[in-house]
Amino acid sequence: MDEGNSMKGTMWYRLAPAATAVLAVSLLAAPSAAAGQPGGQSIGDPYFPHDGNTGYQVDNYALDLAYQPGADQLSGTATISATATQDLSSFSFDFGLTASAVTVNSESAEFKDQDNKLIITPKVDLPAQKPMTVVVTYSGVPSKVRMYGEQAWFASADGASSVAEPHYAAFWFPCNDHPSDKATWSASVSVPDGTTAITNGKLVSSEKSGDKVVWKWSSAQPLATYNSFMAIGRFTMKKNTTAADGRTFIRAYSQSLSETEKKNATSSIEQTPDVLAWESGLFGPYPFDIEGGVAVDAGSVNDAEEYQTKPVYSNVFKDGKLRRRRSRERASVVRRRGVAQVMAGHLAQRRLRPVHRMVVAGARRHQTGEQTC
Repeated sequence: MDEGNSMKGTMWYRLAPAATAVLAVSLLAAPSAAAGQPGGQSIGDPYFPHDGNTGYQVDNYALDLAYQPGADQLSGTATISATATQDLSSFSFDFGLTASAVTVNSESAEFKDQDNKLIITPKVDLPAQKPMTVVVTYSGVPSKVRMYGEQAWFASADGASSVAEPHYAAFWFPCNDHPSDKATWSASVSVPDGTTAITNGKLVSSEKSGDKVVWKWSSAQPLATYNSFMAIGRFTMKKNTTAADGRTFIRAYSQSLSETEKKNATSSIEQTPDVLAWESGLFGPYPFDIEGGVAVDAGSVNDAEEYQTKPVYSNVFKDGKLRRRRSRERASVVRRRGVAQVMAGHLAQRRLRPVHRMVVAGARRHQTGEQTC
């Protein structure tokens, strides 16, 4: 080796440790990927401080359920497609039933039930602004669930229903239960043959499978969880007919209603297209492509609620001790209120709460018989 090459070799060996040290320092100083943080277990609503969760936005709920009337046994899976809004190490859903398995992006995840929340820890942190798919397998008896002192699910001999708001959704599926997080929706519900399962949106199909019938519903229009519902039982249903306004018109009447209730319910709910036309003149176009109504018997509860696309009415079409004329006025008001609240609920979901209150109050004042409701 000549002197020049020997000198170069010597310099290389002398510089190598220093270069290695500089490289090590550079690597230690290099910014690493941000560590995920737990999502919040409240959305911060001053009226309902327990409601909602942060760290993600739900894009779609897909429910695949089975229900056994009498036993009030509900089981199935909820596939929730969402987008992380921060780097997440864990996140939560509002939920009252019992989860038995959870996957996040097809990988098993740790989970626990705590204070009416299902808290999920994925195997790896979830990056912000990236989609995630969560599948929750669960079961339980919804009528035995109590959440923050409330019981929202009514079980009957032939099924189940409710006219409870705003807390109802988390009694039967895991969700981000706050109207600021709307999502598209589908539900497949398997029930015994002869039983009907009704929920939001359009009826995709009802197919018999052995001694079961599978009812499939979907909504391409985003839905706030408080406006979701489930009515299961023996119903007389008029499905997928077209109203004069061109929209699909779905209505259902529980077979447990008395003849008087059935007659009053039918005469009222069948006027839904006329009510929508009147209210559209006051509040603007009806925002959905499905309209209708469901008359149920939710125990002793007398109420009507504005579940999206199909208001649900319970025990509001009885004559009872009211005079016949007052009963007709009462039914008319309830019908108008139920349909008005569907439109008002749509406004509320757009965070126009004062407008929501104004719309409902206006509908209530429209009839002098309102105080009987």
